[in-house]
Amino acid sequence: MTARLLLFSFTAALGLAGISARAEAPAVLSVSGATTATISGTGATIFGGLAGSPKCTATDNAPCNSCATTTTCSGGETLCACNEVSVYDNLQLTITVRSQADNANFTLLAETEDNTTVTKQGSNATSITFLWKDLCAKMDTPAACSALTTSAKVTLKLAFDSKTVNGEIDTDEEATSVTVRAIVPGSNYDIFGSPNSEGISDFKGFPGDEKIFVIGTDGEDLASGDSSAFPILNYGSKAIKVRMYISDSSMLKANYKDAVEIKDLDLETDGGALARNIVDGLDNFQLYFFRMALIDEGGNVVQHVPSTATAAAAGTSCTTSPSKDCPWAATPDAVLGLLTKDLNCFIASAAYGSSLEPKLAAFRKFRGNVLLQRDWGRWFVRTYYKYGPYAARFIQDKPAVRAVARGALWPMYGFAELTFKIGFTKALLSVLAGLLAVAGLTAAAVRRFSRG
Repeated sequence: MTARLLLFSFTAALGLAGISARAEAPAVLSVSGATTATISGTGATIFGGLAGSPKCTATDNAPCNSCATTTTCSGGETLCACNEVSVYDNLQLTITVRSQADNANFTLLAETEDNTTVTKQGSNATSITFLWKDLCAKMDTPAACSALTTSAKVTLKLAFDSKTVNGEIDTDEEATSVTVRAIVPGSNYDIFGSPNSEGISDFKGFPGDEKIFVIGTDGEDLASGDSSAFPILNYGSKAIKVRMYISDSSMLKANYKDAVEIKDLDLETDGGALARNIVDGLDNFQLYFFRMALIDEGGNVVQHVPSTATAAAAGTSCTTSPSKDCPWAATPDAVLGLLTKDLNCFIASAAYGSSLEPKLAAFRKFRGNVLLQRDWGRWFVRTYYKYGPYAARFIQDKPAVRAVARGALWPMYGFAELTFKIGFTKALLSVLAGLLAVAGLTAAAVRRFSRG
């Protein structure tokens, strides 16, 4: 009898333990029905982009492409803020979590930070579903997503609720935090400029071998002199990529609907500059036209540059061949890929022993900003690239010859620096004046010496 009582007590204890066992916090495995999501640890941050006018109203429960349907924007000529993976009011957002050892004892529940129940699923559930309009109504601005005029967010707590009688997440139940953000660019973020000047103000394309280098108009890195508050955007988001629209006919066609190709460039980890400023996969000797835009955390494409009006002001140079009036056009060429830091100046690198020598940056800048902007300069560069490697190999292991080469490069370095300060024409005239003065003094000295 005693043995039976002990066995019954032990069995009952196990049963109670199974019923009252506390579930671990749900771990987010995947998200669908959003523009994008970042899963970190057990939780996640979910983004829904809402750029585009009119707003998406799809009914197939899949994110829609407002870039293909947007018709209303500032600036005209299809340069509209839009989103290829836009959310909308009736789109279902589904969050899938890791299952429990015994899901039958638990209800998957979601609450807002103020303990308002948003939705719950029955036992055995490993995913929970929302409508975006319900989430947007819980955000800072209480409205459906289609009515939001600024970015907003709501933080959810997900938990396996073991006390389904009250349907609430109790203090003894472990919860996972999930932030849902609706990213709304607001008005006039179609093109860069007044009234919104966050981002990249301008750029130019520099030709390389089957590629172009995207650089600032000052010839330096893109973010060094042609940005304002980049990459922070004042509607509650930041740029995470730079988009390039590519046309092979004119600037008018460098947009989402008409571009022959679209390429996205990543930013550095801190977001302050391009991680790689190369647009490759292009054909040599083909004229291309480029337009830039930013992509924010919600996948919204904003702040196009140049605007239609700016490009149109360049006239025919932006429809036929590139010129100083159309810096957004470039023709890839096998011998013109000369601007990036990973390419050597053959003779200069051999003379200084390293492609990291600071003076080489000045030579590259001179090559890009002066030589390659002029017909005679391009001829010089082609000739240099044809014969330079032979000379570099000749002097590389000869210290004495390298010293002579360094001495010969000093005047070139000085001329390059002078050009950056006062301009090429003034620098050239200054050098010629100096040479004439030296020649005059030398001739006078020779005459005095010859007279005894």
